[in-house]
Amino acid sequence: MFEWCYSQISTYKRSNKNQTIFASARKNCYVIEKKLTKRTRLTFFDKFYSFAILLVTTKRIEIQAYSFWSSMDNGKQIIKLELSSFEQFANNQRIKVSTMDKENYGFGLLPNYGMMSSPYTGTKFYSNDWENRIKEVSELKYLKLDFFTVMIWITYKNIERRLNFFKKSMLVFYPIKLCLEIVSI
Repeated sequence: MFEWCYSQISTYKRSNKNQTIFASARKNCYVIEKKLTKRTRLTFFDKFYSFAILLVTTKRIEIQAYSFWSSMDNGKQIIKLELSSFEQFANNQRIKVSTMDKENYGFGLLPNYGMMSSPYTGTKFYSNDWENRIKEVSELKYLKLDFFTVMIWITYKNIERRLNFFKKSMLVFYPIKLCLEIVSI
């Protein structure tokens, strides 16, 4: 799976008449070609990537999500990765664990891109035929739900969660805004 993740992360090739700088030695990824000049920045943060794999057995369903951070240091690409969330459905229980910071884990799932996103927003799932394995191998095979119905239910729950967050935040922030308007008059 990790080879697939690394192949999804693009790399850079910077060149001019005299010199060519390859950011990475990876061969099976998209290469962004740019001109190399005296003013070219060779040290910068590139992008955040989120990948996940869904594993299905007869008694367990697991979702493992990994975060990848790509950055450039003097023209060389540095990719850091970390297990960002782990979710398991087994024995009539749902276990949710996320990284709070390096090597410190906590219960619950954290959003990828801040409070307005979900734990799987922008996540690319590794295609290991998990949809068919849920329908054929797991205990969910006895349910007569099509995949579209399940996705609508998940989307509805995400929207409901966000609306509840907005209602609570309006109760907190509106009186403060009103007080600031009164003071500024």
